[in-house]
Amino acid sequence: MTEIRHSIDWFQYSVKWPDAIWEWPLERRESLPIIKTAIPYLDTTGWEPERDNDFRVLPMSGYRDTYDLLYASGHVDPTRPEQKIGIRMTGQNLGAYRSLGGTEGRLLEFYNKVGAKASRIDLAFDLMDYGIDPLRVYADWEKGKVKCNARTVQPFTKATRNSDGTISKASTVYFGSRESEIMVRMYEKGKQMQTDLDWVRVELEVKGDKAGAVCQDIARLGVATVGRELLRGYFSKMPYKFWPDLMAGDSVPLTPVGRKMTAHDAWLLNVIIPMLQDDIRKEWEGETDRGITRNVEALIRENWTRRMMCLREQYGLWKPSESVAAD
Repeated sequence: MTEIRHSIDWFQYSVKWPDAIWEWPLERRESLPIIKTAIPYLDTTGWEPERDNDFRVLPMSGYRDTYDLLYASGHVDPTRPEQKIGIRMTGQNLGAYRSLGGTEGRLLEFYNKVGAKASRIDLAFDLMDYGIDPLRVYADWEKGKVKCNARTVQPFTKATRNSDGTISKASTVYFGSRESEIMVRMYEKGKQMQTDLDWVRVELEVKGDKAGAVCQDIARLGVATVGRELLRGYFSKMPYKFWPDLMAGDSVPLTPVGRKMTAHDAWLLNVIIPMLQDDIRKEWEGETDRGITRNVEALIRENWTRRMMCLREQYGLWKPSESVAAD
């Protein structure tokens, strides 16, 4: 199996102003230490000093001031403390963060420690030497050979003129829209970087409440496991040789959106369900037969039947009296 690399490629979150700050300092040099409390500390000795409102740092909508933090950008509106401190870590920022010794585990640990709230997180999988053509994937989606949750799928090709006058083209396929909770991109990263590498990246862009839930899951399961599970739930059919390699590993339950994981949730997800998975696998492989598979299947059927009866009653498609009469 060809090596598949994974990473966080974009992370955007907000943090409350420190409790001791009632009024934002007027001097930007006094603001910088406050902004830095919203990112994990790394020693940047020898690096170029931070730049105030540098043109290379993208502003964030709704914020007045922008700060370059070397491996992140900080954003604040001194007149609106309720808006919190905004932090954005682009792919380039995260590359700098890792080069300074930062890890994704440490980043998520800090995120949880300060009570931050995520608004976007991108998870990337780098597929090398699979011969993937994103435009062929799009054509297969049109034919029904590729099936996914997205209602809209859009191909895009960018052409760049090189210094020697030749033209390089890199294709991208977008599954879903920017407004979607989850959007997936598949693009020719090797060509985008103007190399000869057979390198395609599959990238999940997760936003809103779902981004917060994904951060919880990454903290306990890791980037690769969570990213695979999101892709597994997004695509129901992907008939290419890279897909089984990308999906290698057991399916795991992820945190429900809209509420934080409780101790009971963690017990079920981290202890009980993995134990059931192991026992059911052993039964399927013929090692034991304690009736666990039959009991789980019966429980699913019972709850599914009950759910369908409730829905039919709700929409007037089933009446209890008719069922009793039929019996």
